Amino acid sequence: MVYGELSDNWSKCTNLTTIQLGGNRIQGNLPASLGNLIQLYVLNLSFNHLVGPIPKEFGTMARMEKLVLSNNRLSGVMPQDLGSLAELLVLDQSMNKLNGSIPSSLGQCSKLHSLNLSNNHLNGEIPIQLGKLVQLSDLDLSHNSLIKEIPFVLSSMSRLETLNLSHNELSGSIPDSFESMKGLLYIDLSYNHLKGPLPKSKAFMNLPIEALQGNDDLCGNKTGLKQCTSCTLCEERLIERGVGRMSGRFQFVPTTTNVDIPNLIDANVTTPNPSTTSASPERHMSMTVNFYRVIGAKPHFLGDGIHQCCQVNADQAFAMAEGGFVGANLVDK
Repeated sequence: MVYGELSDNWSKCTNLTTIQLGGNRIQGNLPASLGNLIQLYVLNLSFNHLVGPIPKEFGTMARMEKLVLSNNRLSGVMPQDLGSLAELLVLDQSMNKLNGSIPSSLGQCSKLHSLNLSNNHLNGEIPIQLGKLVQLSDLDLSHNSLIKEIPFVLSSMSRLETLNLSHNELSGSIPDSFESMKGLLYIDLSYNHLKGPLPKSKAFMNLPIEALQGNDDLCGNKTGLKQCTSCTLCEERLIERGVGRMSGRFQFVPTTTNVDIPNLIDANVTTPNPSTTSASPERHMSMTVNFYRVIGAKPHFLGDGIHQCCQVNADQAFAMAEGGFVGANLVDK
C-alpha cells in the first residue's frame, strides 16, 4: 500500500513509460510536472484519494495510450488539452467530482476505444465532435447532468458496443439513425426526459425495460411501453429528420434579394458565413425551401413519406437581420 502525495521528482524520470499506482492511498493534487513524462503511455492512479483539477499539462504526454484517473475526488473542468493525446486508447475519469462541459476536443482522439466519464457533475450538451470517434467501442456518460438532445452523429460510431447515457437530463427523441448501429450490444438510456418511438433495431428491441424506464413518453412495440400512434410516429420523425435539425438560431439569406415575404416561394437559401454576420448559426447548410410550406407546414416538404397526420406549426417570429431572416425556432410542436 502506497501512502502520501505524488512528488514533483517523478518528472525527472524522463524515460518512464508506465505508472501503475491504482488502489492505494495517495492523496493531494496531481502534479502538473507529470506532463514532462513524454515517454509515458500508461498512467493509472485510480482508486486513490486525489483531489483538485486535472492539469492541462497532461495534454503534452504525446505517447499516452491509457489514462485512468477514476474513483478519486478530482474536481474542476476537464482541460481541452486532453484532445491532443492522439495515441489515446482508454480514458477513464469516472467517479470523480468533475464539472463543466465535456471537452469537444476529445473528438480529436481518433484512436479512442473506451471513454468513461460517468458519475461526475458534467453538464451542457453531448459534443457532436464525439461522433468522430469511429473506433470507440464503449461510451459511458451516465450519472451526470447532460442536457438537450442525443446527437444523431453518434450513430457514426459504427464499432460502438456499449452505450450508457442513463441518469442525465437528456430530452427529445432517440435518433432513428441509431438503427444503423448494428454492433450495439448494451444500451442504457434510463432516467432522462426522452420521448417518442424506439429505433427499429435488434439492440433496442432486445433491451430490458429497465434500460428505458424513468423517461417522459417513450413508445414502441415492446412490453412495458405504450404503442406508438401514427401521429406520434409522424410528428417525431418529421421533427428529427428535418425541421428539428433546423431548430435553434438560424439565419437564412435568400439568394434573391428585394423580395416581398408573402411572395418568397421556393427561394434558394443558404446560411451565411459566421464571420460575416453578427448572428452565430449553430449549424450550416444549403437547401431549397418553400417558405410558405415551412411557415404553414402543409404539405410537408421533407419528402420522406410523411402525410398530414399531424399539424406542425412553424414559429413565424422572423426578423430582418443582416439582409436575411432570423428565426429563433422554426418548429413548435
